[in-house]
Amino acid sequence: MNLRNNAFDAYHIRPRSKSRRFALQIARGTLQCAIRKAKSDWIFKQLGRVNDGICGASGSKAAWSAIKTFQKGLGPSKRPPPARMELPDGTFASSAEENAEVFAKHFGKLYIIVHMVNQSESI
Repeated sequence: MNLRNNAFDAYHIRPRSKSRRFALQIARGTLQCAIRKAKSDWIFKQLGRVNDGICGASGSKAAWSAIKTFQKGLGPSKRPPPARMELPDGTFASSAEENAEVFAKHFGKLYIIVHMVNQSESI
């Protein structure tokens, strides 16, 4: 990943450089191959646990545990819940509307300050 990040940084310094673009493409491809290999290895490990549980001495409980882990791992990742903003009274917002009100007050203060500064500069 560091190789890809370094190539990305170098490319953004000189975006018209063909050699840096090529190095970035190579680094991205290498990283994608490594990710695919890691996923494949994980799948084979889980399937090995299932086989050992069914055919081996570890029993069906280990096989079903591996199947559940396998199912969870193949599903899409869950997004974290949205951040709950702190209200002026010290409690946290319980809905999206309350979060929006906190943002509105905050940005309202910012734009009023900017607006007042702009007016004083023109005077």
